[in-house]
Amino acid sequence: MKHSVNGRNIIDIITKIQENENVLSQLASYLEPRYHEVFNSAASSESSTSESLLQKFHELMYMEDSIDQISKICEVAVGSIPTRQFIAVLHRQLLTDLIENRASMHKIPYKKGITTPLNDTEQSVILHISGYVLYQLKKKTNARDTEAITSLIKNCNDSEKTFIDKYSCWTTTISRGGLVVPSDDFFLFMRECEICLRRNVNECEISKDSFISAKEIIMEDHMVKFYSEKLLNDKISQHVIEQCITIFLNVRGPAVAKLKRRQLIGDKKDAAKSLRKVLHDKTNSEK
Repeated sequence: MKHSVNGRNIIDIITKIQENENVLSQLASYLEPRYHEVFNSAASSESSTSESLLQKFHELMYMEDSIDQISKICEVAVGSIPTRQFIAVLHRQLLTDLIENRASMHKIPYKKGITTPLNDTEQSVILHISGYVLYQLKKKTNARDTEAITSLIKNCNDSEKTFIDKYSCWTTTISRGGLVVPSDDFFLFMRECEICLRRNVNECEISKDSFISAKEIIMEDHMVKFYSEKLLNDKISQHVIEQCITIFLNVRGPAVAKLKRRQLIGDKKDAAKSLRKVLHDKTNSEK
C-alpha cells in the first residue's frame, strides 16, 4: 500500500484523523446510527441475513450523500487530500470488525446452554409468547401507559406485509379475535431475550437457581440492549422493558421446568420397564 499514491494518501489521512479527537468523535456520531440501521434491516429482512447485510452495506458505502458528508468531516483534519479511497477502506474495515465482534459474542461454550439457531416453529412460539407478554403488560399498567404499550402491538387493520407475517400463522389460526400480535421490533426484542436465555441457561443441568440471575443477564446482553433501545421513547420507559423481561421469564421458567420434569419421569418409566423386562427374560430362561 505504501508504494501507491492512494496507499500513501490513506496512511496520511489515518495519521491525521487519529490526531484529531473532534473529527474522530464526529465520524463515530455519523456512522454509528447508519450501521445500526444496516444490521437492523438485515435482521428483519425475509431474505438471507448475509445477503441483506451486504446489500445494505453496499448501499451505504456507495451513497454519494454519505461520501460527501464523511469527506466534509475529514476535511478539517486532512485538508485537500482526496478521501474517497480512504472512505471505502474505512467502510470495509468497519464491517469486518463489526461482524467479527458480533460473531465472538456468540462463541459460547456448549455446556453453557443451547446454541442451535431458532427454527420457524420456535419463532412462531416466541411470537405467541410476545403477544402474551404485551397482553399481561396492558393488564398491569394504567390507562396512559396502556396507550403507549399499544404502539408495540401490530395494527391488524394494516394490510402492509411485515417481517412477523411468516411466523404469525399459528397465532392467527388459534385466535378467536382476542390474541395480541406484536410489532416487528417487539418480536425481535423478545427473540433476542429467548436466544440470550438459551445461551445462559443449561437445560441439562437446570435447578431452582437457574433463572434467578437470568433477568440481569438478559438486560446486560448487547443485542437485547440494541433492540430494547429501538422500543424506548417518551412513553415507553426502561421500567416497561424490565417488566416485559420479567413476564417473559415467568412464562419461560415454568415451561422449561415442566419439560425437564416430564423428561425425568419418562426416563424413570423407561428404566423401570427395562428392569421388568430383564427379570422377565431371566425368569423365562430359568424355566
